[in-house]
Amino acid sequence: MSAPGYAILQRRAILAYWPWVRPGVTTAFLTEKARVSDRQLRRDLKKVPSVIGIPDERINRYFRREHPTPFTNLPHSPLAPVCVALVRTERCHSIENGAIMQAVHDLAPIAGWAVRSTEQGIHISTGGPVTFLMHPHSMLVCSDEPDLLPEFADILKTAFACYESADIVATALSQPPEPEQLVSDEWTSIIFGTGATAAMCDASLPFAGGEENLLIPSKEDRPAFFFTAEGGRMWLSTRATTPKQQQHAKAFHTELRVLLATNPDDLCRFFGVYLLPDNEPGPCTNQTQTLCDVLTPSKPEQQIGEALGISTAASSAFLAGFAMWARSGYRQTVSFGTVVEGLLARGIRVFTSSDVEAYLQELETAGLCQRDKNQTLRFTLDGIRLGRRIGTLKVNA
Repeated sequence: MSAPGYAILQRRAILAYWPWVRPGVTTAFLTEKARVSDRQLRRDLKKVPSVIGIPDERINRYFRREHPTPFTNLPHSPLAPVCVALVRTERCHSIENGAIMQAVHDLAPIAGWAVRSTEQGIHISTGGPVTFLMHPHSMLVCSDEPDLLPEFADILKTAFACYESADIVATALSQPPEPEQLVSDEWTSIIFGTGATAAMCDASLPFAGGEENLLIPSKEDRPAFFFTAEGGRMWLSTRATTPKQQQHAKAFHTELRVLLATNPDDLCRFFGVYLLPDNEPGPCTNQTQTLCDVLTPSKPEQQIGEALGISTAASSAFLAGFAMWARSGYRQTVSFGTVVEGLLARGIRVFTSSDVEAYLQELETAGLCQRDKNQTLRFTLDGIRLGRRIGTLKVNA
């Protein structure tokens, strides 16, 4: 440790470590202070703000370190100009190794990490791309920029080379976790392009409930989804907690890129498949697709009834319910009363509740809608496709 030149190398490593601890410390600042004494350097560093103001941390966190994001231009897309990138934006895994947990605990005061006790456990923030949450017998390692962990580990190992705990922690951070250790894995497709963003917002609107930010919790083999748009950009994130959810998320991002490059008209179907995976295709899926192709603005109730084998009254109930839902910006919950209100707005008198119940039963059989345990009406992918097609006809008529 006392070899010639070691003190200089150690000083350089610590200076390289400071930008991770204090994001406000720039390379230019460190270069300017390279020849000052250690005491003066510490004084100057205390004056530097420890946090950079970011308007929306969730949206901008991928660009915080100013590392290049690998965007791919899709020049032949019908929505061009459009660029797309796939970024790993969060990873959290569990460690049950007592030696690593003790090393993190020992290194925290040496490295100046913030330690605080919470109801969930001991929270240790490094100021860099990783935080630790320690429990009695395990520890969660969470990062919002997993790709930067190896770089952070190398700097950590060099800056605190005289401490064995630093080497243990750095080794643990530089190695990818085993599949059984994974707690959550988040990937984000970032889309740049006004036309592409508008097309995706329009296609996902029925599933988003009319909200600008769409959050759909995970369910069984389906990962959690988070969508947000701002200007000509859109972020589509998936968070998986199981291997099957990871596969589902990978397929989502892969197919999204293909559709943006070749067939953006299929985005509505695409979002329906991934965001409503519990909707099994109805018995009239092919008929519904054919019906969408041949529909005309004249008397759509009769056309729907004849094509799907349901009564004209049931078709009117479908149109009434979907129209009320669409008119609310896809926000309003569609219930039994909503359908009745829609029928009355269309000038159709409802005689008894049994009649409406029979209409809804026909629609469920035809695969246009489903009712959950709260008796809330939810349109299936076929129902959404058909309702949107009718809306297009009325607009163009």
